[in-house]
Amino acid sequence: MRPFTPCAAAMVAGFAFAFFSPLPCAAQELATPAEAEAMFDEAMAYIDEHGLDAAREAFNDPDGEFIYKDLYVFCIDYDGIRTAFGPNPAHTGRNVIDLRDREGRAIVAEIIEVVQDGERHIYQYTWPNPVTNRIGPKYSYVQAVSSDEFCGVGYYE
Repeated sequence: MRPFTPCAAAMVAGFAFAFFSPLPCAAQELATPAEAEAMFDEAMAYIDEHGLDAAREAFNDPDGEFIYKDLYVFCIDYDGIRTAFGPNPAHTGRNVIDLRDREGRAIVAEIIEVVQDGERHIYQYTWPNPVTNRIGPKYSYVQAVSSDEFCGVGYYE
């Protein structure tokens, strides 16, 4: 597994912003699409090797290997309950099924529909960028990891 440098990431108190977007690490760097895809691949491999329960524990470690620049792994079950959120594990257990992007799209509900085929997808939505403080495109690699849960890793354009 390629090592990711851990960094402590503080969280914005607001619920919607905290869904996918922690405050940036001290370096305030945006990850590249290739870095996001690499982390996603490593997360899926970790699930395959260690199982989903152990993976959630690793993904929920704010100082762990699945936190890098502005990247982290998130997981949500098909009822909309967040099961992994590395930047702020206290946000796990929250129901985010009704979360909408800035264009009003029900992003969690849409992702649940998209991942039903079991394949990897890139889902695009509009989200606040914590580094630039602008609203813009965000892309998340997403895939079902069980019959009732998906995980993803997102990056900003």
